[in-house]
Amino acid sequence: MFSFAQHKHRHIVRTHLFLILGTAFVLIFFIYGFTIFYTQRLMRNDAISSTQTTLSLYMDNIDTQLQQASSFLSSYVLSHNFSDLYSDSEETVQNTKLMIYRDFQTYIKSYSNIDALFFFDAKTDTDTFILYSQARESYSFRQQISDYLQTILSKKESSSVPVFCYWTPLYIEGEMVLYEVIQYQNFFVGSWMYLPHLSKPLEKLQESTDGILFFLSSQDSESSTFFQVLPEIQLADASEYSNSKNLLITAESRSGNFSLALYLTPQNIFKSLTQYVIYASLFLIFIFLVALVVLAFVWKEIITPTETLVSGMNALKNGQEHVLLPVSKRKNEFSALTEQFNDMCQELYQLKVQIYEEKLRKADTELQYLNLQIKPHFFLNSLNIIYNLALTKNFREILEMSRCLMDYFRYTFRSSDSLVPVDEELQHMKNYLHIQELRYNSNFDTVIDVNEEALSGKIPVLFLQTFVENTIKHAYVKMENMKITISVQTVCTPDQMLKIEISDNGRGFSEEQLKELNQPLSSGPYSNEHIGILNVRRRLSYLYGSKCSLSFSNTEEYGGAKITAFLPMHLPEPFASHTMAEFKEEAHEFITCR
Repeated sequence: MFSFAQHKHRHIVRTHLFLILGTAFVLIFFIYGFTIFYTQRLMRNDAISSTQTTLSLYMDNIDTQLQQASSFLSSYVLSHNFSDLYSDSEETVQNTKLMIYRDFQTYIKSYSNIDALFFFDAKTDTDTFILYSQARESYSFRQQISDYLQTILSKKESSSVPVFCYWTPLYIEGEMVLYEVIQYQNFFVGSWMYLPHLSKPLEKLQESTDGILFFLSSQDSESSTFFQVLPEIQLADASEYSNSKNLLITAESRSGNFSLALYLTPQNIFKSLTQYVIYASLFLIFIFLVALVVLAFVWKEIITPTETLVSGMNALKNGQEHVLLPVSKRKNEFSALTEQFNDMCQELYQLKVQIYEEKLRKADTELQYLNLQIKPHFFLNSLNIIYNLALTKNFREILEMSRCLMDYFRYTFRSSDSLVPVDEELQHMKNYLHIQELRYNSNFDTVIDVNEEALSGKIPVLFLQTFVENTIKHAYVKMENMKITISVQTVCTPDQMLKIEISDNGRGFSEEQLKELNQPLSSGPYSNEHIGILNVRRRLSYLYGSKCSLSFSNTEEYGGAKITAFLPMHLPEPFASHTMAEFKEEAHEFITCR
């Protein structure tokens, strides 16, 4: 049964969801409209910038060609002496004209961008106009240009310094050329370029922009004349192309009296944007429909099951022991999660009982181990040895025995579940074996094999002593060659395991003992003589769980006992954050309350 607060919480979540989605859609539509408006401005500015740059590049290319021709004309007229044209010898005059013609021919063959070169002498009246042309224009148009140039140049007076007439558009009967003339004295050297040939690279620009491309004459400051690149486009006055919506972008020539102009309409500028708006609108509608479908799906398949799980968790948090949530018939992650939640709730109650029982068992084991730590007979035997040594006044061994016992009892008084480094446990073992050697007046053959990496690992305190003590107790029968081997090695596994082996050359385990020692911890009680081993196995199970193993066998070489343990080098979580003293205190309180 759900509370009113839970219902209110659920409605708040749904309201927030609607508000978030509504706000998101409003923002999307606002961003969409702003994007269209901003894109229009951006595309207009970009069209102006990019077209201006492109026109400037084309104009620079044209200027380069014109400047090359101008350089040739100026150097030619200044470096040649044309006075031979006035020679009395007809042969000299003809040779001079032929030289000029061949010079023009040679240059045009080297620089094919020039359509024609001409020479004109205003002082004479016959055979003074020398022309070499690539014949790209029609013969009649070429003749009209020649007549026009002779007419205007013959009216000019002689000049003692060079006079430059920079590149100027000439429009005759629907065709256009750019011409330049340099005058020195009565001689004129000039060139022209035919517009259809000069503007061929510009056709691609006109096709890519869908605009109208013009050559704009700037000779007259009050009005401009439009000379179009493509002849099939109608000519018009400049006022038709200058308004707020349309764009007329120009690039002025540095070498002549003309400019390059491109006329763009809004259809030319925003043709790609129109298609983008259509696709974006359709995409926005599609997103809206998909969002509705996704919202319905999320509502049914995620929000409702999530709210159910949250309600169940709140009930479990408030102390309700038996919480059972309805499981959807549809098999999905949430139905599986709900089933897992129901199973978890059932197991939690069982775990509560098991935890209390485990604490009781650990408390009992701790008490048993504390009783085993200080064994009366070991302590009395040690005092007896010291007493006998005192009678014989063997003070050196009395001091040695007292020091060893002091170190021994200091180490054994540690908490039974605390971990110690491997090197400290091995040092304690050496001390313990030395006490036994003093006690039995015998030397044990002890072999300790430990690699350097294993020394940094940690094992339970007194772990090795439990098994070495059993070895001395059961295997030592006054044999002179008693041998104990202790090996601690690292195992290359992802979990960083320690392999610990303790073996001797004694009588080994019987079949019954092996069966009893290797049985699972929960299979039954151990005999009283193996209570120490049982205590070790419980400590390992508590500390490491299923991550450790302990097995008993006999060695193949000597037939003696062999104990093999695999332990993690470091205590796994969550046990690393707790000590046995804390659990022991809790268990003691629980026992006291009972």
